[in-house]
Amino acid sequence: MRPASREQTVTAVREFYAEIGRLPFKREWERAASARPCARTIERRWGWRVLLAEAIGVEPGQVDGAWDALVGERSHTMLAVLRAARDELGRWPIAEEWERSRRRPSRRSYVRYFGSWRDACLAAESSGDRTV
Repeated sequence: MRPASREQTVTAVREFYAEIGRLPFKREWERAASARPCARTIERRWGWRVLLAEAIGVEPGQVDGAWDALVGERSHTMLAVLRAARDELGRWPIAEEWERSRRRPSRRSYVRYFGSWRDACLAAESSGDRTV
């Protein structure tokens, strides 16, 4: 089997977007189909946000807006906790220090929910001006 091309992967993201009405999170992309490259492969080859942005015709920095409709109460709470830690530290916490501090939700919960620690911090930053 040949590796999926960039165009095949962009098409698969567009199909997901058309069917579900929003962009996939990394964790659900992995579960949805085995015949396409995994999120880690996409990240390594082309960049996760870059490819998603290309699929829906926006700039990579605008990808968060495509996820806004999905962000529910639980994620708002998780993001508020992360922003509070940022305000306390004066910077975004490092994943390892989050684990050492035993804060809740766990770092692993953020990774499962948002795809990576970095993506969780980006989501917290982009949703920071909203009332929680």
